[in-house]
Amino acid sequence: MGERHELHDHARAAHQWYGKVRRWEAATLELYHGNISVCAQKVRLVLAEKGTKATEHHLSLRDGDQQQPDYVKLNPEAVVPTLVHDGVMVTESTVIAEYLDEVFAERSLWPAYAGGGARGEEELQRIIDRTPDPERRARRRKMVDNGAKSMQFGDAIRVYDKPLTNLEKALAASPWFADEDYTLADVSITPYVNRLAMLKLERMWTNRPNVAAAVQAT
Repeated sequence: MGERHELHDHARAAHQWYGKVRRWEAATLELYHGNISVCAQKVRLVLAEKGTKATEHHLSLRDGDQQQPDYVKLNPEAVVPTLVHDGVMVTESTVIAEYLDEVFAERSLWPAYAGGGARGEEELQRIIDRTPDPERRARRRKMVDNGAKSMQFGDAIRVYDKPLTNLEKALAASPWFADEDYTLADVSITPYVNRLAMLKLERMWTNRPNVAAAVQAT
């Protein structure tokens, strides 16, 4: 819960700082990202839902563009995505998603219970925490070398089982993961489900008809 509040505070602080330095001319929005990064996909989903366009700078993660000196100056962590909004830099996909939701607030993506009332921050953090990324740096080399035969590949895929079970239950009661509309909760899991589909692992929702229907619909 403490980490969740810290992430939200970072997004809010960036928003408040943006309010202080905002100029009257049209805002500039730049996104540094990579196509294979699920974290970058989350940010692109938020931008699409908001109907907001950013100037995109694509980095080839396979070629190591994120390690180039010019980018490391921008983001010392050498990871994507990085958002720059009128000179305000925001990093970490969850913080960026919340920042965009606050700055472009015409349509909120914050999830609420279908019956009314705010959905607790703890629930959204639970969804995010239990959505793993199978391409962590520590495992990437072995997965590249051995592909689907690697032990790391099997372990990475198995950790999706519980989140998919939770998603199946949620979709039985609501058209989306946490609400009647597409929200940040859906943003947090959509790239991972898409990654499974790209890996031809549709069998993971063979016995999950609600997930299968949602994938088919998108």
